Amino acid sequence: MSLAERLTIIKRETSLTGTKLGQLAGVSKSAISKIMVGKSHNLKLDHLFKLSDGTGYSAEWIAIGRGKKLTTPKDFIIDLTDYSPENRTLIQDMISHIPKQDR
Repeated sequence: MSLAERLTIIKRETSLTGTKLGQLAGVSKSAISKIMVGKSHNLKLDHLFKLSDGTGYSAEWIAIGRGKKLTTPKDFIIDLTDYSPENRTLIQDMISHIPKQDR
């Protein structure tokens, strides 16, 4: 799968416009369009990481199509030390019942 195909997937799954993808990456809509039609085949690393941060898709997946497709949302990370032992057990039990998704 090419970078153009991965950007198309991101655009479709997030309902973002080419303009918005460009803004998130720190490039012009034209630069995103060139990649999506095959006239360009890469993003600079800083643009790649900005796009990853802005969309939640992993930089590795965007760049080369490997690894996890989506990153773990920062607001989903739980510091269990903030909770009592009873609540930690309850939270861990609840999390263990969440189905894992292949991303």
